[in-house]
Amino acid sequence: MEEFFHLWLEHRSDRLRLLGNGNSKRSYDSDKEAEAYGSGAAALVPYKALKAMVNAGKNIAEIADHFMVSEQLVVFRIRVSKIRLIATPVI
Repeated sequence: MEEFFHLWLEHRSDRLRLLGNGNSKRSYDSDKEAEAYGSGAAALVPYKALKAMVNAGKNIAEIADHFMVSEQLVVFRIRVSKIRLIATPVI
């Protein structure tokens, strides 16, 4: 999904330099990478549905299974979306 958003956001391609010793060096733009990653994450785990699931008391694993993404991606989306997790009462 991240690669799709590089295209959608019309990011310029990275530059790849082939060095004489057989190695290579690639350019890297952290802002461009963060924008594409964040956009891809939002497409995979939409805010409204994520917030509803969090408010319904779903845990990270359940949300990840629902969207078929990693738990790390769900945690990222909750963090950047500033959604507060509701503590599950202990019975």
